[in-house]
Amino acid sequence: DKNYIGAEAAATNAEAHANLTPNGNANIEAQMDYKDGKLVYNVKMTTENSKFTYGIDAKTGEILKWVVSAINTAANNTNSSTS
Repeated sequence: DKNYIGAEAAATNAEAHANLTPNGNANIEAQMDYKDGKLVYNVKMTTENSKFTYGIDAKTGEILKWVVSAINTAANNTNSSTS
Protein backbone atom coordinates (compact mmCIF):
# COMPACT_ATOMS: atom_id res chain seq x y z
CA ASP A 1 0.00 0.00 0.00
CA LYS A 2 1.38 3.42 -0.92
CA ASN A 3 0.31 4.85 2.45
CA TYR A 4 3.01 2.84 4.25
CA ILE A 5 6.80 3.09 4.18
CA GLY A 6 7.30 -0.64 3.58
CA ALA A 7 9.16 -3.32 5.50
CA GLU A 8 12.47 -2.60 3.74
CA ALA A 9 12.39 1.10 4.69
CA ALA A 10 11.46 0.20 8.28
CA ALA A 11 14.43 -2.19 8.44
CA THR A 12 16.72 0.49 6.99
CA ASN A 13 15.56 2.99 9.64
CA ALA A 14 16.26 0.47 12.38
CA GLU A 15 19.70 -0.39 10.95
CA ALA A 16 20.67 3.28 10.80
CA HIS A 17 19.46 3.93 14.35
CA ALA A 18 21.41 0.92 15.65
CA ASN A 19 24.53 2.01 13.70
CA LEU A 20 24.61 -1.28 11.81
CA THR A 21 26.05 -1.56 8.32
CA PRO A 22 23.30 -1.96 5.71
CA ASN A 23 23.38 -5.47 4.27
CA GLY A 24 26.00 -6.37 6.86
CA ASN A 25 26.08 -9.32 9.23
CA ALA A 26 22.70 -8.69 10.88
CA ASN A 27 19.82 -11.12 10.47
CA ILE A 28 16.74 -8.90 9.96
CA GLU A 29 13.01 -9.64 10.10
CA ALA A 30 10.22 -7.06 9.68
CA GLN A 31 6.47 -7.62 10.10
CA MET A 32 3.56 -5.20 10.09
CA ASP A 33 1.29 -5.34 13.13
CA TYR A 34 -1.53 -3.28 14.65
CA LYS A 35 -0.53 -1.78 18.03
CA ASP A 36 -2.21 0.89 20.13
CA GLY A 37 -4.48 2.02 17.31
CA LYS A 38 -1.84 2.29 14.59
CA LEU A 39 0.04 0.10 12.17
CA VAL A 40 3.67 -0.48 13.08
CA TYR A 41 6.52 -2.53 11.71
CA ASN A 42 8.12 -4.82 14.27
CA VAL A 43 11.75 -5.09 13.20
CA LYS A 44 14.01 -7.69 14.81
CA MET A 45 17.73 -7.69 14.09
CA THR A 46 20.32 -10.09 15.45
CA THR A 47 24.09 -9.75 15.23
CA GLU A 48 26.78 -11.96 16.71
CA ASN A 49 26.67 -10.05 20.02
CA SER A 50 23.33 -8.22 20.19
CA LYS A 51 19.61 -8.49 19.58
CA PHE A 52 17.66 -5.36 18.54
CA THR A 53 13.88 -5.00 18.57
CA TYR A 54 12.22 -1.93 17.04
CA GLY A 55 8.68 -0.64 16.68
CA ILE A 56 8.44 1.72 13.70
CA ASP A 57 5.37 3.70 12.61
CA ALA A 58 4.24 2.18 9.30
CA LYS A 59 3.11 5.54 7.86
CA THR A 60 5.80 7.96 9.03
CA GLY A 61 8.84 5.75 9.66
CA GLU A 62 9.20 7.23 13.16
CA ILE A 63 10.90 4.93 15.66
CA LEU A 64 8.36 4.45 18.42
CA LYS A 65 10.37 2.12 20.65
CA TRP A 66 13.54 0.06 20.69
CA VAL A 67 15.21 -2.49 22.91
CA VAL A 68 18.80 -3.71 22.67
CA SER A 69 19.91 -6.89 24.43
CA ALA A 70 23.34 -8.46 24.68
CA ILE A 71 23.72 -12.06 23.56
CA ASN A 72 25.87 -14.13 25.88
CA THR A 73 28.34 -15.82 23.56
CA ALA A 74 30.61 -17.10 26.34
CA ALA A 75 28.53 -20.27 26.64
CA ASN A 76 29.15 -20.96 22.95
CA ASN A 77 32.93 -20.59 23.14
CA THR A 78 35.02 -23.66 23.90
CA ASN A 79 38.72 -23.73 24.49
CA SER A 80 40.66 -26.71 23.27
CA SER A 81 44.31 -27.50 23.26
CA THR A 82 46.44 -30.30 21.89
CA SER A 83 49.45 -31.84 23.57
